[in-house]
Amino acid sequence: MTITQNAIKIYSLRMFPNLPRFSNQLHRLAKTIRPNVVVGLSDTWFGILAASVAKTSNARLVIDAYDNYEAYMPKARPLHWLWRRALGKADGLTAAGPQLLDLLAQSNPQALRCVVPMAADPLFKPQPARECRQILDLPLERKLIGYLGTADGTRGFDLFQQALGLLQAKRDDFDLVLSGRSSAKTELPQERVHQLGYVADELMPTVLNSCDLLVCVNKDSAFGNYSYPVKIYEALACGRPVLASDTPPAHWILNGDSRLLARLGDPVDLAGKINALLDEPALGATHPGDWEDSARLFASLLEKVCS
Repeated sequence: MTITQNAIKIYSLRMFPNLPRFSNQLHRLAKTIRPNVVVGLSDTWFGILAASVAKTSNARLVIDAYDNYEAYMPKARPLHWLWRRALGKADGLTAAGPQLLDLLAQSNPQALRCVVPMAADPLFKPQPARECRQILDLPLERKLIGYLGTADGTRGFDLFQQALGLLQAKRDDFDLVLSGRSSAKTELPQERVHQLGYVADELMPTVLNSCDLLVCVNKDSAFGNYSYPVKIYEALACGRPVLASDTPPAHWILNGDSRLLARLGDPVDLAGKINALLDEPALGATHPGDWEDSARLFASLLEKVCS
């Protein structure tokens, strides 16, 4: 499929289930448009294929990452080798944060580098909490703690469950709002857990603005230590308090604000920080950039790579 939008021509091709066919289509397209620079982003395979296309097109190569992809499938060593080999061929590397960029640079210390932070969609902005709760049929007078995304042990949701149990022993004026894939059960009474399931993209700002606090838990792991959750940026864009596990990326995003960071693996500290933020909401001094800021950073790197 080909689309022309704002003078930009977009080609949309399906990668799976036929990867060789996709690769052939990609190389034929590259012969037609003769790119000056090829950018591989979004996942391991795109970086690997971008390196191949850049080589056959005699083009510059830039690879971007927003996660440590090797943490997804740790046993897929041939794939990881291809990924690192692609990184080693790049003229430029970009990543969502400094810790991840340093990890990428281990495969290519000579490449030009730039941190291009995550940014919230412009849809995310402050809205009246009461109106948002009415739209979602959520309680109007209760404190609402939001947890968005995968609710399982890989991200530390079990720790969050323990913290909720400790918090419930201190106060009973709060409910939990869950959105996303979740089969987990909490210690809270069923009527105090509001499972929204998958929510349409345009309603996600409504969910965030309904909550008194967003909690984002993670682990000290190959994934968590290089994860820059966009939900943190979205909550900040909505002007909502956010509490995150104190991983190196979250510490960087939130400028080391101790009020907004909970000790890793410590449900007591997590419960205490939730309790404090419900009583005295804190936004901190963090002012995340927007898409235009990230685009300027990325464009600057492309100019350097192509000069």
